[in-house]
Amino acid sequence: MSSDNIWGLIERLYTNAFEAFIQEKKEALNTQPYKVIEALKSLYLYSVLGGYRLWVAEALLNDKPLGTFKSFDIDKFVEEWKANDFQKAMKGISDEMGVCITMYLEHRMSNFLENSPSIKDIPNSTMEELRSSITFQIINGYLAGEVEAKFRK
Repeated sequence: MSSDNIWGLIERLYTNAFEAFIQEKKEALNTQPYKVIEALKSLYLYSVLGGYRLWVAEALLNDKPLGTFKSFDIDKFVEEWKANDFQKAMKGISDEMGVCITMYLEHRMSNFLENSPSIKDIPNSTMEELRSSITFQIINGYLAGEVEAKFRK
C-alpha cells in the first residue's frame, strides 16, 4: 500500500530531526548511555512511521481508495514535500486524528521512558522540547501520507 519512495522520505525526516535534536541538546545528552541514544533514534523513527501509518489507517477507515502509484522519483516526491504548507495542513487534521496523534505520542513517550530510565535525569526543559519534537515528527509522518497520496492514480 506504500510507495518505495515513502520509506526514503521517512528516513530523511526522522534522521534529520534526530540529528538536529542530538546536536542541539548534546550537553544534556552527553551523560546518557549509548543505549539511550539508540532508543532516542528509534523513537524518532517510530514517530514518523506511526504518523504515516495513522494517515493510512484514516484513509482506509474513510474508504478512501488508495489506488496504485504513478511512476515518480524520490526527488520529485521530496520537492512536493518541501512545498507543503505545514500550518495549512495542520488545520486540515480532523479532531479525531488529533486525538489519535496525542494517544500515539503518549504511547511512544511512555515506552521510551520505560526503556530508558536514565533519561529522566536530563532537564525538564529538554524533555519538553523532545516531546514537542516527537509530536512534530508524528505530524510529519501523517503529512507524508498526504503528500504521497498526490502520486496515486
